[in-house]
Amino acid sequence: MALLRDDKMRGFRIDVEVDSMVSADQNAEKQQRTEFVTAVGGYFEKFAPLVEKMPQMAPLVGGMLQWAARGFKVGAELEDLIEKTMANVSDSLSQPRPPQADPTEAVKLEAVKTKAAAEANRAITDAQVAQTEGAAKIEAAKINVVGKVLDHHHAMADRASEVAAAAVAPQEPTQQPVMPPATGQ
Repeated sequence: MALLRDDKMRGFRIDVEVDSMVSADQNAEKQQRTEFVTAVGGYFEKFAPLVEKMPQMAPLVGGMLQWAARGFKVGAELEDLIEKTMANVSDSLSQPRPPQADPTEAVKLEAVKTKAAAEANRAITDAQVAQTEGAAKIEAAKINVVGKVLDHHHAMADRASEVAAAAVAPQEPTQQPVMPPATGQ
């Protein structure tokens, strides 16, 4: 009280800034939210496989998650959402799953597909080889025919030149036997 009555001290004011108080509250709330998310993430890592294998455990796991969430200030806001989500998970897991293919059957099917593809490729390759060989035989036959035609033309040309040479060459007179001149006897 003595400070309030002192005129010199009344000149000072004490000002409490709202931002400094809010900043501390915001930091504490951020810390709580981070802890909550970390805790829920670890919880899901441990219990999600259990619920997947045993869907009847979903209500217990959901109840435990709600109980753990209530310990956090932010957990109260999410309590209804957690309850609805766990109900949906429970419903979806209780529905029968479509039968999964046997992995060995999938491997066998893949092997059959691979074998069929290889056989198809082999058949295509064989057909291409046969086509190539057939084309090569046709080309060889064409070359053979062309060779025979050329040989025939050469033979005809040789014969024609022989005939032409014989026609152009001067004919040598056939020699008649020379007789001695006749003397008058």
